[in-house]
Amino acid sequence: MKKIVQHGWPSLAYKAKKLCIIKCTTLLLLFVAFNATAKNYAQQKISLNVKSVTVASVLKSIESQSTYRFFYSNDVVPSTKQVSITVADAPIAEVMNLLLTDLPLSWKQIDANKIIIGAVEATNNVIKDVQITGNVKNSKGEALEGVTVTELGTTNSVVTNSNGSFVIDVKNANATLGFTYVGYAAQQIIVSGKTSITLTLQEETKSLDDVVVIGYGSKKRKDLTTSVSSLASKDITKLPVADAAQALQGKVSGVTIVQNSGAPGGTGGTGIKIRGITSLTGSNNPLIVVDGYPLPDKGADNVLNSFGTGDIEKIDVLKDAGAASIYGVRASNGVIIITTKRGKAGKSSLNVDVYRGLQEAWQLPTLLNAREYAIANTEARVAAGSAPIAKLQ
Repeated sequence: MKKIVQHGWPSLAYKAKKLCIIKCTTLLLLFVAFNATAKNYAQQKISLNVKSVTVASVLKSIESQSTYRFFYSNDVVPSTKQVSITVADAPIAEVMNLLLTDLPLSWKQIDANKIIIGAVEATNNVIKDVQITGNVKNSKGEALEGVTVTELGTTNSVVTNSNGSFVIDVKNANATLGFTYVGYAAQQIIVSGKTSITLTLQEETKSLDDVVVIGYGSKKRKDLTTSVSSLASKDITKLPVADAAQALQGKVSGVTIVQNSGAPGGTGGTGIKIRGITSLTGSNNPLIVVDGYPLPDKGADNVLNSFGTGDIEKIDVLKDAGAASIYGVRASNGVIIITTKRGKAGKSSLNVDVYRGLQEAWQLPTLLNAREYAIANTEARVAAGSAPIAKLQ
């Protein structure tokens, strides 16, 4: 009697057992591979016998005979310091400690074969902050609140309180403190081991006493409540510009100067806008007043193009609505007041100011001669369906 063997799908228990064996075998293989790699790195031995070479050269020698790689900054590792080292089949820790014995460097292994070299923090030479206290007053003995006290060369700064007192921690006992306050002359004081400072700030009257022409007379700048900018003769004549309008470029805040043409001498016109465009349909040119006389608006051809910079003593620019109270709606775009130079009593003098410039095209097109132009014209007429003017031989 024959034995009948039934063939069918394996049972679920058999599948689970087989899968578990595969997983365990894989994990075992990975574990053995990792251990072999780590053992390989740990068993790397270094042999060196060098004399009077740089640290960088020693590190390159180690890299050439092992899998170690070093990471460091050229500013940290000295390029001129020479070392001598002799080791045979030594581990990397022993080699690195011996190499950096007399150097202010430290090393750290962050991976199996990666080593970082950096500077050792100087813990023995830490300079403690020095606390400076003080008081700031004006020439009348009144306390000044809001004075900025800054350790020069750093971002360390404080502000005086309502009593004019301040406390600041400086990094150096010989630091220099700067004192600034609006309307007062800035001062600097070297600490030089002091722990308490008393300072008197002097008022800065130079800028407040400047005389500004405002249309209906002149006032000192400190008495003004409107926005006025001024440009003196010395600031105008030292610029190599063709007209007075270009002298304002980059010198007065809120004033935009645009050269409308590259023609020499400013003949193409120089556009002036004070605080942007104020009208979409009307003129945006400011009112120009010369020695008290308003000049007509000539559009793009600005009248300042005809003024030589050597003839101007001073230029004042009125930029806000306060100018309209003097000149009316013509001042809605701002006012430029020009004061020209006048003769002065005393010794006669003659001043000569010469300015010369050269402009030329960097590349000119190649032009046709008479015959070539006639041929091109004839071909164009024929292409357009017209009869040629003449038959060319």
